[in-house]
Amino acid sequence: MIHPNEFFEEPRSWSILKLRILEGYLSQYFPKVNQYFGLPAVVADLFAGKGRFDNGDAGSPIIIARQAKLYRDKLGINNKVILAESVPDVRRELIHNVQEYIQAGVVEVVEGEAAEVGHELLRVISPGVPLFVFLDPFGVKGLSMSLLLKLFERARAESTEVLINFNHRAISRHLKI
Repeated sequence: MIHPNEFFEEPRSWSILKLRILEGYLSQYFPKVNQYFGLPAVVADLFAGKGRFDNGDAGSPIIIARQAKLYRDKLGINNKVILAESVPDVRRELIHNVQEYIQAGVVEVVEGEAAEVGHELLRVISPGVPLFVFLDPFGVKGLSMSLLLKLFERARAESTEVLINFNHRAISRHLKI
């Protein structure tokens, strides 16, 4: 099992695949929702981490920000990325690693646990704005069933997509199955 401090050293094979899937998905998501709705999309990474691995490889926050900016520049629609990180030292590194996207007005880094940031986002997001939420916790800590239910409830009436990645073994350990 990987210790949380070792997680950001370099991406493991499963992280590389997960990040390729995320990037490929977003490369289709932004043009689809931007053109269909004519509105900016909001993409939230509620377990953002540092944004970059120690070896320099981009993590999910940079991949998301890069795609949001690419389609903002191509289509002229101001997509927004919300990156939530609760650990102060990790959040400082995240801010440093996504600084160019913060300055470009694409990214906002938010302090807080995934569930609280997610609930607040759902409270303030304007009706009709497309929302994509990426949930990729280390283990299962921080996953919130109430947030998932609210996201699924929003999806009944609004463009809402959720990509969840978690280790099934962590859930088994957590539930002692």
